[in-house]
Amino acid sequence: MNVPTNTQSATLTFWRYVQSAEPAGNGDDRMVVSLTTSDGQAIGLPFTLNTSAQRNVWAKETLSFTLSGYAFPTATLTLTSINDGDNKSSFFVDDVMMVRQCLAAANDVLVATDEEPTSTLTLTLTHTAFLPAVDYEPSPMEKDLVIEQAVCTNFIANGGFEDAANPIWTGAANTSVTIYNVLPNGANSGVADPLIYTTRPRTGARGGRIGSTGVNSYWNELLQTVQLPANVASLTLTYWRYFDPNEGSISVADIFKIGLETEKGIEIAKPQQIDNRSSGRRVWGQETLTVNNAFAYSNQKLWVTFKGQTNSATPSALFVDDVQLSVCVGR
Repeated sequence: MNVPTNTQSATLTFWRYVQSAEPAGNGDDRMVVSLTTSDGQAIGLPFTLNTSAQRNVWAKETLSFTLSGYAFPTATLTLTSINDGDNKSSFFVDDVMMVRQCLAAANDVLVATDEEPTSTLTLTLTHTAFLPAVDYEPSPMEKDLVIEQAVCTNFIANGGFEDAANPIWTGAANTSVTIYNVLPNGANSGVADPLIYTTRPRTGARGGRIGSTGVNSYWNELLQTVQLPANVASLTLTYWRYFDPNEGSISVADIFKIGLETEKGIEIAKPQQIDNRSSGRRVWGQETLTVNNAFAYSNQKLWVTFKGQTNSATPSALFVDDVQLSVCVGR
């Protein structure tokens, strides 16, 4: 970029989006933003963004550089990503702008100040871009939706399970020899498992239950289909759960998975897993599951699923209640 001789400082702004397969909180992969002289010397300290930063959401960054007395006609702005040998990460940037503050020239618009007269001018950048290979590339629309105020709505019906006649929740249940009756209109085996019970609700009179308090080698699923609107900006599932295990906590035995899937059963986020090693036994606690690339599922139908699997001895149950799917839509 060109740097006029009377430039006092420059302010860089840009939007960034961090995508990473590194564990949450891990900062091994990083992007470095630096401004250098034409002979390669750093101007100020480089800015480092790593994978411990908030991920899968557009965020704005602002950096300042002191250029008073700068002796070169140009400077180079560089954004470099560095990945280690473990998990893949990508850093996306958009809407990059560099604005300089300078001593007032004859044709500049002056800024009112008690100090020495200054003006602000936008610097012209020449650029070279590197696009990494990624699992998912965020749409520019996602960033634009962040700028506008989003409207958020709960898309789960009968999330408290109080309306016993409402067929919005459905399910399946079986052992190796029995297919159970579930709601609504399950197979006619003569053995019932309604999946919604008056046993141990968190609020109201009813709650859902997966797993079992007394059946071994048992699998069941509680499910609701949700139609998403256009322009989804964020997608967050919250629910309350009461974990009632009868297994020890040394190795995995009874497993519960909570997730969001397409109508073809494809997971759109890594499901949460609660098993007999998990903490929070026999107490109500709230859980949250967030979809990273929610915009990609606009206008689609999704399954909200609660799945339970007990092993061949000492079964466990997971009670759920007050389920919500918060869908935020950009305007």
